[in-house]
Amino acid sequence: MTIPVCSRWVVPPNEEDSEENANAICALEIDDEVWREPIIDYVEHGKLPSDLRHKTKIRRRASRFLYYNGTLHQRSFLGLRLRCLDLEEEKQVME
Repeated sequence: MTIPVCSRWVVPPNEEDSEENANAICALEIDDEVWREPIIDYVEHGKLPSDLRHKTKIRRRASRFLYYNGTLHQRSFLGLRLRCLDLEEEKQVME
């Protein structure tokens, strides 16, 4: 994977930053399964996170989900059940 590096500053650098770190790039891999786990925990077991903001967000979102036979489904606005795919199933469907 190639990552283009721009040599023009959008925001001027701090004088405290050294030249060594001027071209440093930080890349994080995002786990796609993270968003499903709290919803499954709440729908199946009634468990909620301790953070109040996340707690209300999970409660609000969970009303549209159904956990059936080990699979998470989302209710569409038309009343259809949409299966939430994991990463492997997603790749298989896209092929």
